[in-house]
This record gives sequence, C-alpha cells and structure tokens, in this order.
Amino acid sequence: MISVVISEILPITYYLADSLSFFEPNTGKGEITYRRYENVTREAFNNMMGVLRPVEPNEFPANEYAGSPSLHFPLSLFQTGQYD
Repeated sequence: MISVVISEILPITYYLADSLSFFEPNTGKGEITYRRYENVTREAFNNMMGVLRPVEPNEFPANEYAGSPSLHFPLSLFQTGQYD
C-alpha cells in the first residue's frame, strides 16, 4: 500500500485578511479584502524556515471567481449585562 501526503502534492492555500476596504461607522458595516498565500520553506545553512508567499489565482475560468475576495461584515455593540 502506498501512502501519499496530499499537502506534498497540492499546496495548501491560506486566505488572510489583508485590508479594511470599506467601513461605515454610523452603520457598523464594512468590507475586508483577503489575499491568497501558500506556505513555502526557505533554507539557509542549518535553518529551515516556513514563510507565506503570495500566489496568483488558479481557478478556471479566471473571470468567474475573485482572486482576492472582499467580504462584508457587520459590527454590533452591546452593553455589558445585556445578555445576563
């Protein structure tokens, strides 16, 4: 039986929040833009370090999906003791 580690064949993609694209303080609604990264290693002498490297979108067809998606979010404030 042959066992294969999938992460060695297919790189794992990470979506990290990159920037606050928009925020409306009066309504508490905003939008966060995410960027796509993959984990790679860098070697120097006896040191191996993992770093995140930005990657390009790889979906097909390219115009169907956002490479760096922006997602909406709401903020709501509540007073202490409101849910006691």
